[in-house]
Amino acid sequence: MSQSSLREAAALSPRAKQFRDSRKMYDSLKDSDFDAVVVSTTEHTHAFAMLPALKRKKHVYRENLNSFPTYFAAIDSRYSVQME
Repeated sequence: MSQSSLREAAALSPRAKQFRDSRKMYDSLKDSDFDAVVVSTTEHTHAFAMLPALKRKKHVYRENLNSFPTYFAAIDSRYSVQME
């Protein structure tokens, strides 16, 4: 995420915590600190931000190609079904 985009988003939600790295976010937040995750990353990187949230049984909104490559689609489906 670019620094200017992060600043613009932070202005809309000034109390929201800011993270540029999803790994640091998951390491620093308890499950009770968040309800859902929005993942809007470049191709082939969304799974790294999405799967930890699914493992914590959180809601995930993902902005990315749905099934490219098909390997990621299979992983997404497997974790989504397990979380229901």
